[in-house]
Amino acid sequence: MKFFNANSVLAKVIGLAALTLFAALPLGIIRGIIEERGANRVLAAQELAARHAGPQVLAGPIILQPYVERWTEVQLDEKGRVKERVAHAEERTQLVFPQTSDLKGKLSPQQRYRGIYSVLFYDLQGTFTGRFPAFDPASLPHSRKGSVIEALQPVLALSVGDIRGLQGTPALRLSGAEARWAPGVPGLPGKHPLAQGVHAALPAAALAAWQKGEAIDFALQLTLVGQERLSIVPLADQNTAHLVSSWPHPSFGGEFLAVERKVDASGFEANWAVSSLVSAARAQVTEPGRNAGPPGWTASTSAWSNRSTCTRSPPAPSSTACCSSRSR
Repeated sequence: MKFFNANSVLAKVIGLAALTLFAALPLGIIRGIIEERGANRVLAAQELAARHAGPQVLAGPIILQPYVERWTEVQLDEKGRVKERVAHAEERTQLVFPQTSDLKGKLSPQQRYRGIYSVLFYDLQGTFTGRFPAFDPASLPHSRKGSVIEALQPVLALSVGDIRGLQGTPALRLSGAEARWAPGVPGLPGKHPLAQGVHAALPAAALAAWQKGEAIDFALQLTLVGQERLSIVPLADQNTAHLVSSWPHPSFGGEFLAVERKVDASGFEANWAVSSLVSAARAQVTEPGRNAGPPGWTASTSAWSNRSTCTRSPPAPSSTACCSSRSR
């Protein structure tokens, strides 16, 4: 009897183990299918990004003030007499950030497909308005005692994470005058966080105001397409943003949350206000490599994705020259 009972318990244990194993097999297969489809969706998103545009990062507008610093190096012989005078020149670029920057934009979701996979894109209709502070050429830093600074022609630059996402030519006005865009961001090395984008020479009215030490107002209208995420780097002294969208499932995160937000079945509406006193964006773009992150920094200010993300994380102060090239 005892033997029978022992065998009965053992049989139950073996049976339970067998049932658990049989149940685990289909669960493992299902898990494998889920992982495979997740990986295929990532590949689909990458393929669509290669054909259209990827996640976007907007930084700017900012003004790039190039200048040349010149100095003479005196070389002495062993007796302390002047043997040679060598002239040096170094080209640098000073980043001038806006005093205020306000973004008003509408995000329109767009579903695009690759096979059975759906990837969310967005269309941003945005308007930036703000002001650049008065600039004093005497504020350009000297790296050598007794050197002479020669200021060159400034340009306005807008950094865009994936330039292919720009739809048409953005409309730009500086000091009330229309400005014309050109490709690239001059004066910055290729790996600089702001190197990818477009630039515009200051029109006559804005250039005259700049040279007189007067503030410059700007207005920028653009249409930008991106995939899943929109990041905006707040580089002004005071940054504000107002975004609306028909996407009904956002989430808000990052270093700085939206100060106001409304989410319902018709979409979302959110406002941000970030001061350069509490962010590190300026330091991150004037000291590339200080923080790691796409594209070279860790600042994103509004994110969007089909996993329902709309995040914001910004940056801070510092307006030092960020690049240079030397000649003799």
